[in-house]
Amino acid sequence: INIKCIGFQHSILFPNQYSIFRIIKGYFNPDIILTPGKISYEWFANKNISKFCTIKIIGTPRKLIIKKSLKNNLHQNAILVIPEGIKSETYFLFSAVINIARKLNKRSFILRVHPLLNIENFQKIFLKKGVLPSNIEWSSHSFEYDLLRSSVAIYRGSSSIISACLNGLYPIYYSKLDDFESIDPLFLINKDERTAFSENDLINKIIAFENINIADKNKIILGLKKYCSNYFEPFSYN
Repeated sequence: INIKCIGFQHSILFPNQYSIFRIIKGYFNPDIILTPGKISYEWFANKNISKFCTIKIIGTPRKLIIKKSLKNNLHQNAILVIPEGIKSETYFLFSAVINIARKLNKRSFILRVHPLLNIENFQKIFLKKGVLPSNIEWSSHSFEYDLLRSSVAIYRGSSSIISACLNGLYPIYYSKLDDFESIDPLFLINKDERTAFSENDLINKIIAFENINIADKNKIILGLKKYCSNYFEPFSYN
């Protein structure tokens, strides 16, 4: 058959993904797999997929938001909350953050609803539960603007955490106890100090980061930037 089957793995990978690595007899396997960057290229290679097909880095056509200013975000006080475009995930993450905002009242929290979801629906849901703390903001701004005014990003399965790290934000993964790291886009490099298992733990992780000296903070941020720059590379038209 004179047909070439090409698969493009365009987004993030998770540790427990199964179907994307399956080898199926017959004509179902791709002849070539194109990846958006070095991280996923090496992940496929480690799964021995290269024995059955060619793997190449093509990059990604997605627009990665990277601020033009070289000044880092470490002096900013805002904490950006970026859930996936899933209603249950958004509710879970926002509920936890609203609760901790009452205790961390000197920090501001920016709740950013995924474009696939309606922000007004969540505003109504939480309004029924009572008045929100004054340090909670529902973002109506661009993602780029929210990145510029934040120093920490709280996330779960959102690929936006890659852009957040590239812009100098410190990532904290908020885990459900039964899904530890299973949907974390940064699972290959994440550490205990960047994973919270409860609301109190999330508070402690935020405070712990704030107490790190500036030199060590910069070292951590630079390491995260280096890793994420290999996750989504510029699209190669060659």
